[in-house]
Amino acid sequence: MKILFLSCWYPTAENPLKGIFIKNHAAAIKSAGHDIRIIAFDITTGEQMFKKQTHFFTDEHGVETHLITIKSIFYKWLYINPFFIRKQFLNYYASSLYNSFKPDIIHSNILYPCSIAGDFLSQKYKVPHIITEHWSKVDKYMRRNLLSHLGKNAYDNAAAITVVSNFLKQYIKKHIISPEKIHIVPNTVDNVCFSYKEKTLHSDKLIFSAIAHWKEPKKPELFIAALNAIQNQCSKIIILNMIGDGEKLEYIKKMKLNFTINYLGNSTKQKVAVTLQKSDFFLHASSIETFSLVTAEALATGTPVICSNVGALPELVNETSGVLTENTIEAWENAIKKALKNKFDYKSISANYGEKFKSESIGNLYSGIYYKNGVME
Repeated sequence: MKILFLSCWYPTAENPLKGIFIKNHAAAIKSAGHDIRIIAFDITTGEQMFKKQTHFFTDEHGVETHLITIKSIFYKWLYINPFFIRKQFLNYYASSLYNSFKPDIIHSNILYPCSIAGDFLSQKYKVPHIITEHWSKVDKYMRRNLLSHLGKNAYDNAAAITVVSNFLKQYIKKHIISPEKIHIVPNTVDNVCFSYKEKTLHSDKLIFSAIAHWKEPKKPELFIAALNAIQNQCSKIIILNMIGDGEKLEYIKKMKLNFTINYLGNSTKQKVAVTLQKSDFFLHASSIETFSLVTAEALATGTPVICSNVGALPELVNETSGVLTENTIEAWENAIKKALKNKFDYKSISANYGEKFKSESIGNLYSGIYYKNGVME
């Protein structure tokens, strides 16, 4: 089928991780044999009133991509203005793609503002609209935004809605007239990169890893305090590899700790995979998660996960693949101790999760939804 894929979250040269999970969904759709075209807008701060540039390319997955960057001193206002976003998508499609590409499906990502634009294009061109939702703030938007009726209309008009977890499904279904049209399609994991490598168990050290953008809702202070307490009772040297940046790192770097933290900054996915493969455990503390791609990637390498018992994390982690914990220092300390006593089958963890989240599996899920909803009534 021909898929017009829309997003306002997408990787750029300046921010290669922004919306990477959306780009990976597009690659999965391509792998399932669909003819997909991406129109993505990136609206960011700039010194000028308004500057727009278009970047047209075929990405490493063979997906034709139209990335339009808009830089403005008024970028926040432009982004939250659904009428401006709608006009930008319409003008670009009408001028650059309409004559050469007539889609069977319009597939948009994130309700506000992108899917509101997708709903408008769907109605104008009489093409079914499918929405993929990742946004944890949908409920707040629906309750507080003066233009929330536009989002509600987009949900109700959509032929189908996909979400990355059951947690997010429960979160948004109260805002939809027909919740039965919500389908769970997880994020993808590159199971070639995030693959199993036999772990070396060290007699003298324990290696943990943690990956995030270190700001709220992430809670690294919980597992750092827990590791600090455990080091006082443990004969092995504890090492924590922290990947990513963020404001919380400044606070952590000032803490007096009796174990080693390696601050690795942002990294390529290949280096992230190697770090995970060499880790005994992956740690993830947060107050909410709609999916947690980094957790899925850790599991695909066969690395057991110790994580907060919140959001969608209980859908990923169970007693065969890790330990769930409440968000207190004492609970985190007990969870880490429990994990240290468990014997995990690393190879089995990798096989189960790598297969579930690989690109081909996700592409097939989307194909089923496309073929079921690909004809406008």
